[in-house]
Amino acid sequence: MAQAGARPAPTGRAGAPADTTRPDTGSRLVIIHHSDFLEQITRDSVQIEKLIGHDTLSQGRTRLYADSMYFNQKENVVEAFGNVHINDNDSVDIYSRYLKYYATPKKALLRRQVKLTDGKDVLTTDSLDYDLPTHVGTYTKGGKVVNGTTILTSDDGIYYGETKDVTFMKHVHLTDTAYKITNDTLYYNTQTKIANWKVPTIIDDGKSIIETRRGFYDLKRNLFNSEDRPRIRDSSGSIIADRLAYDRNTGNGEARGNVVYKDTSSNTLLANHVFFNRPRRNVLATEKPVLIILEGKDTTYVRADTFYSALVRDLRYFRRHMNALGDTTLFPPGADSSSHPPSRDTVSHVAETEPTDSLPVKDSTLRYIIGFHHVRVFSDSLQAKSDSLFYSDVDSVFQFFGKPAVWANHSQITGDTMYLYTKRQKPSRLYAFFNGFIINSVGHDFFNQITGRTINGYFKDGEMDYMRAKGYAHSVYFAQNDSGAYLGLNTAEADAIDLFFVNRELNKVVFRNGVKGTTTPMRQIQIENTRLPNFKWQEALRPKSKEELFQ
Repeated sequence: MAQAGARPAPTGRAGAPADTTRPDTGSRLVIIHHSDFLEQITRDSVQIEKLIGHDTLSQGRTRLYADSMYFNQKENVVEAFGNVHINDNDSVDIYSRYLKYYATPKKALLRRQVKLTDGKDVLTTDSLDYDLPTHVGTYTKGGKVVNGTTILTSDDGIYYGETKDVTFMKHVHLTDTAYKITNDTLYYNTQTKIANWKVPTIIDDGKSIIETRRGFYDLKRNLFNSEDRPRIRDSSGSIIADRLAYDRNTGNGEARGNVVYKDTSSNTLLANHVFFNRPRRNVLATEKPVLIILEGKDTTYVRADTFYSALVRDLRYFRRHMNALGDTTLFPPGADSSSHPPSRDTVSHVAETEPTDSLPVKDSTLRYIIGFHHVRVFSDSLQAKSDSLFYSDVDSVFQFFGKPAVWANHSQITGDTMYLYTKRQKPSRLYAFFNGFIINSVGHDFFNQITGRTINGYFKDGEMDYMRAKGYAHSVYFAQNDSGAYLGLNTAEADAIDLFFVNRELNKVVFRNGVKGTTTPMRQIQIENTRLPNFKWQEALRPKSKEELFQ
């Protein structure tokens, strides 16, 4: 009802209900449903309707409420003040302290304390332009969207009511209970809770940082997927790749393309396909993986078909898993440092006595690494090959299994199984047990050879210094004078045979206990008869450079 003294509203413009049976076709007609006080005033020769008190207008399925309004019928424009409220088709409600509404395009300019809600999500800002036909709202002076436990803020933003998409621009911050996302442009859907980006983006969960330039995060399922060289880093290391996918619920991740994985021990793993679990801190690398072990200026490169690395504290769990799969190459059932059944085969015995098991593990960050199949090792002072490999940070010992061979200078050492002990990433001791065989090349088709049940080699400053073959030791040795001329072939056997090296060359051979031997003059030697049983010179398999491991 109009107040006393006010001019009554024209028929059909106050007190009459809106016709809600017709579809909203974008009609220009604005209907005044109620006002406590209504009068006509003139501004610049234009008649304007002034409404004060509980004002209600409608246009099609859109209703406008305010404390006071000014309605310019000629321009079809409404200005509203106070407790402004727009209800759009009973699906979206918008509140503000000021509104300028252009009825012909159905566009609302809302200012001061603006709030838009669809019943589930809330957008707040101080300035919002809202297009009612398309249900698109735009802010440019800062805004916030609350979507359940997720809060998003930015300087600029566009809200698409039909699709529930929101584009956030400039100083974008997404905050959830578990993580934060920051960048300059973020695309977010309030229904699917999927965030997309195509700009540099940081994701921080308090324990790790994800750096990415293109990708998406599914907040409902906690799934992250990114391309364009994303990187994950935390206190345990980092991983970077062409593409990364990560499941935060399980901790499982997958990386593809030029993967670089680094841990706290300065080890770097390169591969083209990597699976990892962040909580357990384990990693499985395939597709031409190369392990780089760095200590100061010394670097060791290791290549295999597959690498698996995890924390030493989880080693027994891995053993049980491998045994359950039936793979006992490295970890036979019952293997434990406290029991050593004598009937085990060579590999089983090695697994039972591996150095890692016998040492206390006080550092929870220590890792072990296993290389499966076609293992090759290169460093400036030593090269090696085997079928599989085990390495642990606990003792820095490389354990080679499956027809291993190690080359140092002009010497080749083989055995059923071999341990290479390192100190500060330099070789310090080599241990080959069962069927140890040393071959030292001294010229074309001339090879010094020593065999024994076990072979121990010791290094000095990374170079071979001394070797001992023990247990049914046999040797074939080309004797030379001081000028290097060959004197003859010495064939001998002893309890132990020692070899001494100077400047990378074999300098002296010493036989210990029970020595038996013969010397044959050079002119009587037939080269084919100078080979000990099981002689096999494998120089062709020796890695010649680090580049070879990357091919």
